[in-house]
This record gives sequence, structure tokens and C-alpha cells, in this order.
Amino acid sequence: MSVGKLKLRFTPDAQANFRHLLAQSEKTWGVRQAEAYEEEIFSTLDVIRNHPDIGVSRPDIVAGCRSYPAGRHTIFYRVSRDALEILRILHQRQRTEGQFDDLD
Repeated sequence: MSVGKLKLRFTPDAQANFRHLLAQSEKTWGVRQAEAYEEEIFSTLDVIRNHPDIGVSRPDIVAGCRSYPAGRHTIFYRVSRDALEILRILHQRQRTEGQFDDLD
């Protein structure tokens, strides 16, 4: 389902995940690498916005949830009529259990 660009919305937890991963990237690899990784994440989000069905369906996590890799992280999202809702951005080694308990 290619529906053109959807609005991009981050849940508060996804915003916190994103801030944390950028801070960790900067601390570990430096400002330039953190900025490059931020660009990579936004580039991946743009791909998802244009092709929302590209991600793997994850009904085991929450209804309508899909996931798609971005670097060493996974973007968890769902699509509404007009928006791409970013639920979480988790490191590939992070477990998903308990990360989505606040979502319906």
C-alpha cells in the first residue's frame, strides 16, 4: 500500500528512544557519527512513510504494529489513515517484552 507521504508522529517513548540512541551514538562515536546516524534513521523513516507496508507485521506486539530495521535499531510503527505513528525505536539486541505494555 503506497499512500504517499504520511505525517510522522512519535509516541513519547519513541521520542525518548530516539534521543537516547543519538546521545549514546554521540558519546561513543562522536558528533559527526551521531549526525550521520540521525540522517540514516530519518532516511529510513522516509522510506517507511512512502511504503508503509514494507515492514514486517508484528501482531504479537500490538495490533497493527510493523517493524523495519534502521542501522542497528528497529523502528516499530503503525499506520493510521493520515499518519505514521512511531511506537518505539529499539536497539536490535533489546527485547520487546514489556516495551509496549502501554499501547492498545
